[in-house]
Amino acid sequence: RWESFLLERFFEESLEVAISAGRKADSILNHSLKNTMADAAGDIDLFLTCLQSGEASVGVQHLEHAAASLWRGMRNCLNRQAYLHLVAGKYSISLQRINLRKLVS
Repeated sequence: RWESFLLERFFEESLEVAISAGRKADSILNHSLKNTMADAAGDIDLFLTCLQSGEASVGVQHLEHAAASLWRGMRNCLNRQAYLHLVAGKYSISLQRINLRKLVS
């Protein structure tokens, strides 16, 4: 009976930790997405302003920036699991070789 109690308590504590980590990860994601969507909305507004003033060729750059912001937001959604591991203290670093010239060009 005592073992059953301890096991139940362990599961309850584990669940509380997981829920708390999930909330923190969602908070990070929410903050990132709000900023990303604000960037995209601003660029779309600038595009529309350029379009109305007859400067469509200049405005295309703003539309491209908006698209890049939206892609960044989608990537942030994919990173939620990494945020979850970070706030739970379970994130492990993985080293990877990269071509630095490709990264900065």
